[in-house]
Amino acid sequence: MLVAALVLITGCSTGAPEPPDVTCTTAPPGPVGAEEAAVCLYEGWVATDEALVDAYGAPGVTDALPVAVDDPQMRWGGCTGAGSETPDGVVCTWTGAFSDGPVTIELAATGTDADGYRVTAVTVVR
Repeated sequence: MLVAALVLITGCSTGAPEPPDVTCTTAPPGPVGAEEAAVCLYEGWVATDEALVDAYGAPGVTDALPVAVDDPQMRWGGCTGAGSETPDGVVCTWTGAFSDGPVTIELAATGTDADGYRVTAVTVVR
């Protein structure tokens, strides 16, 4: 079994936006926004907390991601389309600099403000 790992090599501040301040639980009390879904899914992935990932993402959505070694300390890049009512979704990003170059993780969340969002696809861009 081949296991890839992300290891952060720099931690410099670039003035990137801070992720929203949310409390991630395995039983969200109501519909969640796309940003909250993306932040909580990222936190679940970093902590290898499958219950947290399942609460904010579609089944198997993080299967293509490598195992997070420690906290990769990726920077929140924000979301495009946040707050929209379109079923096409919202894409939120996390970026980092690693030993094999820069990496962006794109988390696509689908849903509506009324029904809430779930992360339904994750893409690693190198």
